[in-house]
Amino acid sequence: MMMTPLVFLALLSPLPPQTETAPQASEKKPPSEQTLRSILDITLWRSFDMKENRNLILSLLKTQGNTPLAEPLAHNLVNIAKLQKEPGKTWKAILDLSQDPNLFGLARLTLRKAAYGYKASTGKFQEAIALDPSGAFLGKGWAIGPFGDRGSSFTGVPFPPETGKVDLTATYQGRFGKVNWRPLRRGMGGSKLELQPRVPQGFTRGCQYGFFQISSPKETGAYLELQATGSYEAWWNGRRIAKLDRRLSPAPLRRFFPIGVAKGWNHLLVKTSAA
Repeated sequence: MMMTPLVFLALLSPLPPQTETAPQASEKKPPSEQTLRSILDITLWRSFDMKENRNLILSLLKTQGNTPLAEPLAHNLVNIAKLQKEPGKTWKAILDLSQDPNLFGLARLTLRKAAYGYKASTGKFQEAIALDPSGAFLGKGWAIGPFGDRGSSFTGVPFPPETGKVDLTATYQGRFGKVNWRPLRRGMGGSKLELQPRVPQGFTRGCQYGFFQISSPKETGAYLELQATGSYEAWWNGRRIAKLDRRLSPAPLRRFFPIGVAKGWNHLLVKTSAA
């Protein structure tokens, strides 16, 4: 089975500066641990006070809206809208937040997908089309591989795509013969670009590379999310930002890496192993 990483790029605004102001005695106490666990749990029970939970999530999004914490909060806001008997105010909040450019990218995408479905279900198809989330996904890229020897030496071993400037016209010696860069295109309505080549089973195991280009209208900050069950490495604009060997580290399935996005074209090179 191909251990292909799901790669997400979520843009966010710079974090607000820290202040040294001492808390005032009149400030409300922070939510209890029990309440936070309930809010961050993807499953919400019908016995919860939906209005109170909605207001708490909206309050947390004001302070955590441009961090990865915003994504599970967004999921739960959508869950609340689906469970409420009168969800009008919650859907309005979802629609407003889905257009907020300062909200963490994956949270905004979660809300856009929900808003798209909500508008379509109420017969407002033109408004739904304007919210179609598929345009937020990377539409194309390139892949090459597999690399490795006849044994299992490919995790942590450098191969030509990472040893110099990426050359999309190059041909290299792969694990089972000559390999070159293959164009990838996302299917209509899909959200993934698959690195695994379409060859007979047993001839995909090894090291695969993916190369992606992202254009930004301005210099900004972002989180790169890497989600993979296998080992991987990643380079952003030629600088290695991630390296994980699953044989040596029990790291979480999902990891976030802060990156700087330059104005104009940026590039991401991802290396992953298959098993």
